Amino acid sequence: MNPIQYQILRYLPDRVSGEFVNLGVATYDQASRTLRSEFVVKTERISCLFPGLDCTYLENAVGAIKKHLDELSCPEQTANELAHYLSIENFTQTALPVDDSSLFFSEIKCTLDVSVDTAAFDLFERFTRASFRND
Repeated sequence: MNPIQYQILRYLPDRVSGEFVNLGVATYDQASRTLRSEFVVKTERISCLFPGLDCTYLENAVGAIKKHLDELSCPEQTANELAHYLSIENFTQTALPVDDSSLFFSEIKCTLDVSVDTAAFDLFERFTRASFRND
């Protein structure tokens, strides 16, 4: 089992109510310097929770974050290029700088898993996809 760092991408349109929805996860195995992420593709169901939501904007924003993280995780990145990424937060802050917007990554959390790929899938299923199932 490997220690895996992860952060959850959240959408919080109203800080007063504190209601949010999870949109995806980013995972990082520092030992192997491997980054993986999983995000929702469609956001129509979120508009049921937050009427008036601009789904196209949210999908584009999540898509841009995913694209940026995928570029950082591509095999062409060398160990030297990734050496300054000491934690997952170093990656996620380049994709989504910390500010007071409605999109943000959670605090860093840790788990144990056999691989960063498995962790990304399992955490996405647990924290994100479960919110979008029709039960």
